[in-house]
Amino acid sequence: LICGNNKRLAEKLRSKDWPMKVVVNGFVTNMSDWMGASDCIITKAGPGTIAEALITGLPILLNGNIPCQEAGNIPYVLNNGVGAYETDPTKIAKIIADWFGPQREELA
Repeated sequence: LICGNNKRLAEKLRSKDWPMKVVVNGFVTNMSDWMGASDCIITKAGPGTIAEALITGLPILLNGNIPCQEAGNIPYVLNNGVGAYETDPTKIAKIIADWFGPQREELA
């Protein structure tokens, strides 16, 4: 998990008792390496991150945006079939489970 400069989130995630091995990082300078090792990305609708995810071939789950500045990126991701948009954590978990469960063929 990459938390960027959100130190509070990183600490919260590090303190969680995960049922599997989870690596939690703050800001990293080798994001392309992390994307290359990932199955998907959950991120806000920043154009740079969306472009990197598209280049890497990652399915994108958008979970927010900077109003006006990034809002137009949401329909781009949705209309091109390269991801989804959701802000509710429970619904995000379901989307990810669906992507890598029975509905995984939709991302192929």
